[in-house]
Amino acid sequence: MPSDIEKRFILFFMKNTFYLVFCFLLSFANLNAKEKKPAWLTSEPQDDVYQAIGTASLTETDYLRKAEENALSELAKQISVVVNEESFLTYQERNNNGVVSSADDYQQQTQLSVKTLIEGYKRVGDYTDKKSKTYYVCYSLNKLTYKMSCEKKQREISDRCLSFLKQASVAEVEGQLIRAMQLYEQGLKQAEPWLFLELSGVHNNMKVNLPVVLLQSYMSVLDNLKLEATPTQVEIADGQDNVNITIILTRNKTAIANIPINAVFAEGSGNITSNAKTDSEGKAVFTLKSLTGKQQNGELLFSIDRSIQNDLPQTYRQYISQQTWPTVRVIVTKQATAVKTAYLNIKKGDMPAAEKQIRAILANNHFSLTADPTEAEVFIDMKTELEVAGTVKGEMYDLNECLVSLQMDFYNYLTNQLLFTYSVNQLRVLTPQSATVEQTTAQCTRELMKKVQKELPKKL
Repeated sequence: MPSDIEKRFILFFMKNTFYLVFCFLLSFANLNAKEKKPAWLTSEPQDDVYQAIGTASLTETDYLRKAEENALSELAKQISVVVNEESFLTYQERNNNGVVSSADDYQQQTQLSVKTLIEGYKRVGDYTDKKSKTYYVCYSLNKLTYKMSCEKKQREISDRCLSFLKQASVAEVEGQLIRAMQLYEQGLKQAEPWLFLELSGVHNNMKVNLPVVLLQSYMSVLDNLKLEATPTQVEIADGQDNVNITIILTRNKTAIANIPINAVFAEGSGNITSNAKTDSEGKAVFTLKSLTGKQQNGELLFSIDRSIQNDLPQTYRQYISQQTWPTVRVIVTKQATAVKTAYLNIKKGDMPAAEKQIRAILANNHFSLTADPTEAEVFIDMKTELEVAGTVKGEMYDLNECLVSLQMDFYNYLTNQLLFTYSVNQLRVLTPQSATVEQTTAQCTRELMKKVQKELPKKL
């Protein structure tokens, strides 16, 4: 039988043993509690919420912020997959008309836009896995809260798009096609980040998908255009200047202003205004100056200048088709000029070499020269004068100041009626004082004929 001392020892041992076991069990329970993962990390979220988890390595700098950003991005990505059934993207998927091939084209843009609509999200919790050195954070968003944000944004963007659509439609009816295109573009830019939403409005008493109508209207702005030319045939004589051709641009009988028109020779060659813009009456005036080359006929082609597309944003430029743009053609004929027999009478000839060159000019411009005045239809009186007016002091040597004159009077030989006069009065030519008479005369002749060759053919 144990003694009292033994009994007290046994009792002390049993009490302390029970305390140690209790502390061990309590520590083990706490350890399991710390290591237990939260339910949101492994379970499916409730049906009425969107839920996303973001992660970041504990070794990363600012891992808390990175995990939060990843969670919100994942939340936006999850939501962006749910595209509204009446949205532009869904419409394009159903119609598959080639303008937008897939909703995936706007996936990244859609996710950025969704981020602005998830302001009502809540933090569910976070968890640190020390073993894998990973930090987890969870966010959720009530679907009803998100729906209300969407509806508010839909109304806001739809109102903006509808305003641009109405303004563009008015501009289009008034024939201001460039302004209409700019307004359609602005409406599309408003809609572009929100194409996953239902952006609708009432236009022309009908409920319409606004981005769809904006794009279709934009694509058809330059359809149904009509070009007309006045006149459609032009006859131009050698040396004739400034024959005007008027091009008229209309759309459904409405004059279209501020559109560049281009002119080129489809056949033959010549000199014509290359381009002009239509005015408020839809008119662009071109000046045909000459028909050049040996070909007697030519054909002008007028069309809308392709440069109009250079001012369009690259995003929408691909939607404008040039295949429907109109053209108009104008036939150009070189007028045959009758050759007239002429007699050249030299009243005074201070510069014989000029006479020879002028004879050549006349022969190349509708005159056949004859030595018998009685055979002539045109009688030409010509005189050339060269006068030394004085001396001009020069830096290196002195110069003679020569005054050169030419006068040609054209008469109808039968009636003696003066047809026209061509003259050059006292053309100033400076020649070296040391030059001989022949050298002075030759230099004066050269300077005179530069002017004559430029002016006389236009008079003939």
